[in-house]
Order: sequence, then structure tokens, then C-alpha cells
Amino acid sequence: SELIDTLYPAIKRRKTKKRRPNFKLADKELNIRPKKYGMKRKLLFLEYRNEDPSTALGQTRFYELLNEHINVSKIEMKQEYYPGEYLGIDYAGMTVFKLHTVKETHYVFVACLSYSKKMFAYVTKDMTADSWIEGLTAAVNYFGRTALVILFDNAKAMVRKPGVVAELSDKAIDFANYHDCLCDTSRVATPRDNCNTEKSVQFIENRILVNMRRMRFFSREEMNTYLLSEVEKLNNEVMQGYDETRNQRFVREYDSMLEIPKVPYQPIV
Repeated sequence: SELIDTLYPAIKRRKTKKRRPNFKLADKELNIRPKKYGMKRKLLFLEYRNEDPSTALGQTRFYELLNEHINVSKIEMKQEYYPGEYLGIDYAGMTVFKLHTVKETHYVFVACLSYSKKMFAYVTKDMTADSWIEGLTAAVNYFGRTALVILFDNAKAMVRKPGVVAELSDKAIDFANYHDCLCDTSRVATPRDNCNTEKSVQFIENRILVNMRRMRFFSREEMNTYLLSEVEKLNNEVMQGYDETRNQRFVREYDSMLEIPKVPYQPIV
């Protein structure tokens, strides 16, 4: 301030008696996880104003100062992926239905390559370990190759004991050994470790599964045929911020991925 006053004496600094926001409290509340347990910006402003309305800033100015502080002080974990490095897998929270004698609930397995963002989806009858392996085998055969690391969350069907070095199930270890890759898990209660897959699940739910729940299917093969055709349409759409499609990026990623055995993997039952 002294330097600016010396260099630019004509500038008259506006002096105000208005209180500044409580940035320390805002940092604490806005970083609470899960977010629903922390105070929102509106509640922070109401508490700030109730302390002394006469010296409080207006709501717009309060939000401006708070956003400026967050942009400068917030630390983000930026994740960078190399071609062929990660294949993330997960199950969608939204289910689909098949008509037989009664309406049967089926589950949607989703896989996403972290570099190209190319997606794959597959309908399974449940979320047991066999279904995880069935979906993962279908994904590897769809891509034609596999990534160095297959990353999934701490699903009970695939992980015996979660932790920094998780204890995986025998079926997960067998699949990794067969394809000469590594199976790994996210940290416990940290979905942002597998953010590309989480975003792909949300994308597929909003664009495809919402409509599938209104449609009538009579076999799982019929469901998978429709689902894969719709996912392929999304893979051919230009991505925001990249100016190219997922399939175009996948062409560059393909050579960096691991070759898969000619005989598809079959789990021991």
C-alpha cells in the first residue's frame, strides 16, 4: 500500500470500516467431507452479518472476497495420466430392468480409460465378484488391450481388506496375473482418486440409463447391444476442452496399452 501511494499519489484509497469475512472459518467449513456436513456460503454470510449488521459487507461483496480467497488458497490435486496407464472401473448407482415373468433388476458396469476418456458399459445380473470379472473381461475385449493398472474402488466383492495396500480377492489377483497387469484400489471413502470413472458413470446415467429405465427389454443381450451402441455415440462426440473425440484420443493410446491373450479369461468356478 505504501509503495502504491508513493508511485501513484493521485489515487485516493477508499477507507471502509466494514469487517472482512472470517476466512479461517470458511476454510474449515468448506473443506469438510462429505460436503453436506459443512456450512454453505449462504450460512457463512448469515452468521457473519448477525455478528454486527452495521459493519457487515453486502452479500455480493462477501461472496466476491470469499471466492477470491478460495481461488488463491485452495489446493487442488491435479492428476495427469499417460496413455495406457489406467483403466478405471465401477458400477453405476442407477439400475436398469429386464422383463421376464416379472421385472428383473440388472446392474451397469462402467469402464473408462483415464487418458483418452474412452468409455465402456456392460449390463450384469448382479454385483458379485463373478459379475465384476465378467464386466472387466468384456471391457478388455472391447478395447482390444488392457492398461498397466486397473483401478477400482473398495468393492467388497473384489477387496478382502481395504487399506493403503489393499488385500484383493483371489479372482482379482487371478485376472491381473492372466493379463500381466496390476489391480489397485482407490483410498477408502475417496472417490476423487477415480474421478474419470465417476464422471463417466454420471455421464452414462444422464445420457443413456435414464432413457433405458423407460424402455422394455426381454434379454440381457438386447440390453447390452443397445447400451454399447449408445456409449459408442458418446465416444464419437467432441469433448469439451479437448476439441477431439474420445475415439480420436484412443487411437494414440492404443499402442501404449498391453496386449491381451488370444484366449479370453475365464474364471475358475
